[in-house]
Amino acid sequence: MEGFELEAMDYLLKPVDYERFSKAVKRAVTYYEYKTGTHADQEESLFVRSEYKIVKIDLRNIAYIEGLEDYIRIHLNTGKPVMTLMTLKAVLDKLPPARFRRIHRSYIVPLQRVTSVVNRKAILDSGIALPISDSYSSFVDEWKSR
Repeated sequence: MEGFELEAMDYLLKPVDYERFSKAVKRAVTYYEYKTGTHADQEESLFVRSEYKIVKIDLRNIAYIEGLEDYIRIHLNTGKPVMTLMTLKAVLDKLPPARFRRIHRSYIVPLQRVTSVVNRKAILDSGIALPISDSYSSFVDEWKSR
């Protein structure tokens, strides 16, 4: 009864068998990933609410993300951009940090799409040039070290 009140994930008795311990650890990791939203499917997709529906966006299709006050416009390689009521900070928290960087107060880019940096502008593989602000100038050093 006390285990339910403490929200215990599992219960191990001594001497602990390695297989049983491994099973308990896997259960805890799965639960943690579920609670924090870091499971594998989430890392490949972004779910946003747009036009009265929830839209699944494949992270590989994101060209860049543009901030427009309380809204963001997610520019895709295929199809028209997706508009949603969300801040750039909120969407950046949902994106894998190893793959996306903020380069300006109005722009987030996927690192693999940046082909060059010229005159404080990030040039994407689509030819679009986005400004890099002073606040996010560390992006250039990170990008060069890739």
